[in-house]
Amino acid sequence: MIVRMAKIAVIGPKELLLDVLAAIEQMGLLQIDQESSPEQLRELAPALQSVTLDTGALAQRLQYEELRHKIEALLAYLPSATGREYYLDNAGIARFLAEVIDKHLDNLRSLDQELRQLDQSRKELAEAQQFLEAISPLFAAEKQTTLLDHIGVSIRDRKALAELKRRLEQETGQPISIDTVEGAEGRLLGVITAEQEVANLLRKKLSGNLMLEHALPQELAILPVSEKIVALAEKQSELAERRHRIQAEVATFSQRWQGIYRHVRNWLMVQLTLLNATASVYQSTMCFFIFGWIPEDAVGCFSRKLHAEFAGKVTVEEKEILVRDLDRVPTSLHNPAYFQPFEIFSRLLPVPRYSSCDLTPYIGVFFPLFFGMMLGDVGYGLIVSGLGLALLCRWRHRKLVRDAGKIMVVCGVYAMIFGLLYGEFLGALGAAWLGLKPLLLARHDTILPMVYFSLAAGVVHISLALLLGGLSARRKKEPREAAFKFVSILFILCVSLLGATYILPVAGLWQQPLLTGLFILAPALLLTGGLLAPLEAIKHLGNIISYARIMAIGLTSVLLAYVANHLAGMTGSIWLGVIIGILLHGFNVLLGIFAPTVHALRLHYVEFFSKTMEKGGRAFSPLGKKNNQS
Repeated sequence: MIVRMAKIAVIGPKELLLDVLAAIEQMGLLQIDQESSPEQLRELAPALQSVTLDTGALAQRLQYEELRHKIEALLAYLPSATGREYYLDNAGIARFLAEVIDKHLDNLRSLDQELRQLDQSRKELAEAQQFLEAISPLFAAEKQTTLLDHIGVSIRDRKALAELKRRLEQETGQPISIDTVEGAEGRLLGVITAEQEVANLLRKKLSGNLMLEHALPQELAILPVSEKIVALAEKQSELAERRHRIQAEVATFSQRWQGIYRHVRNWLMVQLTLLNATASVYQSTMCFFIFGWIPEDAVGCFSRKLHAEFAGKVTVEEKEILVRDLDRVPTSLHNPAYFQPFEIFSRLLPVPRYSSCDLTPYIGVFFPLFFGMMLGDVGYGLIVSGLGLALLCRWRHRKLVRDAGKIMVVCGVYAMIFGLLYGEFLGALGAAWLGLKPLLLARHDTILPMVYFSLAAGVVHISLALLLGGLSARRKKEPREAAFKFVSILFILCVSLLGATYILPVAGLWQQPLLTGLFILAPALLLTGGLLAPLEAIKHLGNIISYARIMAIGLTSVLLAYVANHLAGMTGSIWLGVIIGILLHGFNVLLGIFAPTVHALRLHYVEFFSKTMEKGGRAFSPLGKKNNQS
């Protein structure tokens, strides 16, 4: 439901403005109206004008903004932690941090850059060590002489190995030895052995897509392979130790300073909020005036707190909400516990206008009703409710999943209720095993009654949407629009009853009065809705016909259940039949969750909401709400 709002004016001495804004921010109840009309201002004081920040306040605001941005940058380098609460002189500690934050920020940036370099070096050294460990068997003892040099390479195209060896020998004029071993990712790891002068020439030519030499630090390049591997391990240990020391230094800094910086950051956000709020405040020569919106039931508490905190120097006056104010009134939604989970559907839509209505309760009533009409099976309803309870137990701390679980439980209960009305438990198994009989009708044998049942639900749903739209238009002082919606309801009812007279011969005596009623309503539609009113009325009838999808989706579900039972019985094996039955019924349950959900939402979003919802509302966002949440 949409919370009833009150329009108020907070009036007090100019020197108390920031203190009053701080108190309002702490309560988190008032949304300041930034679009007060000149007429409203003249009602309170003829010489009222907007508050403007003086040079000192503007400079303070810029300093706070700069310090807040620096603190945000500094906190990004620190690990997330929950700090203790501090009781400090906020303004004094903010001035102190403004002097030291550049030094702290430069130090953290330097440490972060060094950490990145260490990680990159460790990665390169680890790759080089893995490479050398893989090719170390290729280094025979007799090759370890000062006359020969060895180049470790990764050959990407093993088919080109012979051609590569031939080309290198051709370019150097010397015999080239390439020993290889199988490496990771399908590559060949190899060692090229040549005289030192030739090896230096080869290093300049080893490039492109065929091979890549693993470079080593210069001080390790002259060592034998076995010593290189040991040296690389030692080098990685040194880097890891240095990384650990840097992390310990950052952790020590975080433990000492993070809580203070976060505390000052939060305080700065509050101060900036208050300074920004002054742009929406008005003043006369001696007083300030704050106009805003507050939940109607919170006005008394709000007024008493301000009166007590400022010893009666601040006054709260409640103003009448005029028709011209309706477009500016913010919208706040609050629903009973049963309807709250269904807000996940209504919040997908734009915020409704204050003069409109919250559609969540109608989703909470009709969505599970339509879902149950379509699924309509006791067994499937038990499974859906069980899945919903599993979500509630497994992810009860995640609101979105918890709400989805609650909706599934409710929809499963409705599916069980309609399953009893249809006499279905996993299709026809209820009748065969449990002697279950339909309390209302067997929908697989009575298609036309199901069509009439679905269309009747559409008549009720569409008529309710038009009724809500008419009441909303009446609240907005739009009598012609309201009259058109009410006449449309009468038109739909007359057409529906007229159609029923052809189905029920007993009601044939009502045909003439109903035709007369339609003849009278036709000019009423033209007078209230204009020349396009008849087309709009026909559109309503088309919307009602679309509710036949309830019958179609339900019939699909029951037929799939019958197919699952029939195929399971044809196997001739109990275990195979059970497996097939579980698979097919499981598929039907998944389809039975997905299809009714999509089509039930479609009936709400397209047919229902288009006739009653007024878009363009403003969400209620009181001063201090975001800060308090953070």
